Amino acid sequence: MAKQNLTESYVRKLDPPTKGRLAVHDAKVRGLVLMVTPPGTKTFVFYKRVSGKPTRVLLGHWPSMTVELARDRAVEVYADIVRGADPNEVKRVQRREGATLQDVFVHYLENKIKARGAPSTAVAHECRFRTCLGTLADRRLDSIRRDEVIALHVALGKDKGQTSANRAIQLLRVQFNYAADKLGLDVVNVAARIELFPERTRERFLKGDELPRFFAALAQEDDELLRDFFVVALYTGARRGNVQSMKWDDVDLGTGTWTISAGEFKARRPMHVVLSAEVLVILDRRKKYARTEFVFPSHGKRGHLVEPKSAWERLRKRSGLTDLRIHDLRRTLGSWQAAGGSSLPIIGKSLGHTQAATTQIYARLDLDDVRASVAAATAAIKVAGEKKPEKESEK
Repeated sequence: MAKQNLTESYVRKLDPPTKGRLAVHDAKVRGLVLMVTPPGTKTFVFYKRVSGKPTRVLLGHWPSMTVELARDRAVEVYADIVRGADPNEVKRVQRREGATLQDVFVHYLENKIKARGAPSTAVAHECRFRTCLGTLADRRLDSIRRDEVIALHVALGKDKGQTSANRAIQLLRVQFNYAADKLGLDVVNVAARIELFPERTRERFLKGDELPRFFAALAQEDDELLRDFFVVALYTGARRGNVQSMKWDDVDLGTGTWTISAGEFKARRPMHVVLSAEVLVILDRRKKYARTEFVFPSHGKRGHLVEPKSAWERLRKRSGLTDLRIHDLRRTLGSWQAAGGSSLPIIGKSLGHTQAATTQIYARLDLDDVRASVAAATAAIKVAGEKKPEKESEK
């Protein structure tokens, strides 16, 4: 069996298999194996026979767990086995006898969300769990009462908005179901059948008289990276997380196409985004002084831009568009495509929608039709945005 000296560079550049799982055995620590799935998920595991039976212990997912951390953890697990312990059985007993909400959430995140190659979903869940369910994190599941959950739902509705409150309760409900179905815990789902707040579909997008104010405020942003990010988000109609993690390897400036991998795209399939002339100008400029694999790099642990909240708040304040959200930029492109006469299937394909009724139609559409629609919409947005902003007194 061939072995490989695992390094961060090697793991980063390792291409996923087209089917099945790729197993790479470490040359330094016996039993340490890197597992790679077709969506690109890279997981460290430790293999060892326990009581004559092959045992696999999940160590963690790369890049949150580095190669060195995986080696250290593998040595610790091996030491436990030598002492006669079964690491997996220890985990099972701990879960049965005193699993906290945090314990279940970590297991759910590692073994379901990250294991299926959904990094953006994992980040969103971690943020929602921390900000909305943090007060329950250290509580044993069997100690959480239904009246507490109802009170939390009401409080979140007032503090963070009714939609966020609903999503938090839904996430909590999933944790109880996961604990019962996957971990074998005997718990009652106290988050089940809680009446959620009514929700309205958000229809906000930048209108013609708002675009000049938006672009004028954007021009006052000192950070060029953030200016470019918001413009690319607007003109591609892509989801914020995908734009934030855009990689140069996925961008083809020659054909004007950006490919979002199945592991990164919400619908779990590759998404081909057409790049308008306005976006290509920005990317061509940024490419000339690129120093990392990311189009919008940062010094954080992920290596790319994450949650530009401060910059967005500055932009909203300067423009007076206080109710505007970053996701509304995505909706803006689609709205201007519709205003320009583009059909719903073309708009759907350009934004990566997957409604069942139009999926077959999308498959027959050529990217040239989508490119023409996006080009017309971005040109219209640019023209509207170049107008002189109206003063409040003139309205």
